[in-house]
Amino acid sequence: MKKHKFIIYILAVMFIISLGACSENDEFDPAPDASELGWQATTNLKVMAVPGFEKFIWETDLLLHDQYWVNDELKLNITLNTNEVIENFTKIDIYVVASEKDGYNSSAPFDKNGKLFATISSIPESGVFETVTIEAEDLYELFRTDFSQDRTTVHLLDGDVYEFFWVIHHKDGTTYDSRALAPHPANSWGVTVLYQDYAPPIWNGTFNYVILEVGTDISDWYDLAPGDIGSMSCTLIQPPGTYSVDDFSFLGSGTGTLTHDFLSGLVEAEGYYGEAWEISNVDGASLDIKWTDPVMMDAGYDYQGKARITRTDGNNWPSNIHTVEALKKAMVFTKEQQQQRLEKLNQLLNK
Repeated sequence: MKKHKFIIYILAVMFIISLGACSENDEFDPAPDASELGWQATTNLKVMAVPGFEKFIWETDLLLHDQYWVNDELKLNITLNTNEVIENFTKIDIYVVASEKDGYNSSAPFDKNGKLFATISSIPESGVFETVTIEAEDLYELFRTDFSQDRTTVHLLDGDVYEFFWVIHHKDGTTYDSRALAPHPANSWGVTVLYQDYAPPIWNGTFNYVILEVGTDISDWYDLAPGDIGSMSCTLIQPPGTYSVDDFSFLGSGTGTLTHDFLSGLVEAEGYYGEAWEISNVDGASLDIKWTDPVMMDAGYDYQGKARITRTDGNNWPSNIHTVEALKKAMVFTKEQQQQRLEKLNQLLNK
C-alpha cells in the first residue's frame, strides 16, 4: 500500500468510527486494534544522541586566539521500535535537510525532501543499531553546492541546522516516510552548529586574602581587624565566566555570584544580601576588593571592608580587570588627561 493510500485509509477508518461511535444503548464501540491500521501505526525510529556528542561545536580561544573544533562529529544511538516482524523490513533510508542562517533553506519555499545521507540495509533482529557516527565534513560535502554563505575557512557555520528524517521500507512495498509528517521528535532528529568562546576560568580556584580595612561595626561584631588573613574560593558554575563565591564579604560566611567578561575585563559581583565589590590596584597576582553592604549602610551601620586577595596558582591577574566603579573613575581620569593636553596645546599655539 502506498503512503498516500495509507493516509486515505486511516482517514476513512476514522470517519466510519465517528459515524458509528454510539450504539443504540449510547455505548461507545471499542476502538479498532492498532494492527488493523497497518504496520506504520506501531513503528517508529528512536534517535538519541550520545552525551557529549549532541551538536557540532566550534570554539575560539579568547586568550590565544586559536580556533578549532571541540566536536566535529555526532554519535547517535538508533532503535527501530515496531510490532512488525523485523525480517519484513528491507532497508531504512536516512535523509538530511540543511538550513543555514540567512541563506539556503532559511525561508520559504522550504525544501523538506532533503538529500539521501545513508541507507541501512542490515537491520538487526533486536532493532538496536550500533552507534552511528556523523562527521561534520560529510554534511558539508553533501550540501556544498547549495550553501549561500562563504565556507572557505569553516565548513559548518554558526546557526546551521541539520534535520534528519527517515524512510522505512517494508517488503510489501509500503513505506513509513517521516518527512511527510508534522515535525516532532518521534519523526525527526535535529542538530545545530554552535560557535562558542573559550575564556580561561581565571576566577576558578582558592585565593588568599589579607584584611586592609574594616568598618567599626564589623570589627566589633566579627572581631576582625586589618592584617587578619584567610582564604576564599570561587567555582565556575556556567562557562565562560559565571562563578559562585563562598566567602563574599571575607567574614567567614556569606555567598555570592561573580561574572567576568574576559574581553572587556568587567567583573560584576553581588553577594546574597546585595553586597557589591569594587576592584582596584590590580598588581600581578594580587588585587584589592572593597565591599559594601548597602542595606546595612543605609541603616546606619559601618558595614564595609577592604581586602587584598592573592592568587595561589602562580598566575597573574589580567591587567584589564575592573568593576563598573573603577571603570568610571578611569574614564574621568582619561578625560582630565585629555583636557590637560588640550590646554597645553593651546598654550603652545598662542605663543
